[in-house]
Amino acid sequence: MSDKKNTIQARRNEILEYLLNFGPFGVPVGTKQEFAKKWECDIRTIERDIDFVITHVKVPKMQKMGQKFLLNYEKAMKVVAQMIQDEDPDVRAKGIVALNQTQDHYTKMCEKYGFKETMADKIEVEGNINYNNLTKEECDELIKRTLKK
Repeated sequence: MSDKKNTIQARRNEILEYLLNFGPFGVPVGTKQEFAKKWECDIRTIERDIDFVITHVKVPKMQKMGQKFLLNYEKAMKVVAQMIQDEDPDVRAKGIVALNQTQDHYTKMCEKYGFKETMADKIEVEGNINYNNLTKEECDELIKRTLKK
């Protein structure tokens, strides 16, 4: 039994090392498969280990990474706010573009790391729809109908 515990601990330590280097969320499927092959276990076991490490191991390095991201985001938003209030219309336009890009990157980061649901996860679509042949107007109408439900 102690061999099994040692194996679990060693596997979780390797996963922790990976998470410290590459971030706690959004581990690629290929990486999970590599871990599963190396440790001769199911990919779901690796996913449970990742969840365990994230929720049960207090890792100051991960907390620092999150705080650093938040500080950088706040700094970027302050610069953008100053640009939007500038008298020069070109600077204001660049500020608006930067605001949209910053918000887009923030949203994608939150979705990637599981802090926010993606729009696709929120929308339920009924029936069989060939998305490849839809026009922009048809897509907009589909989204409006779906969100009204």
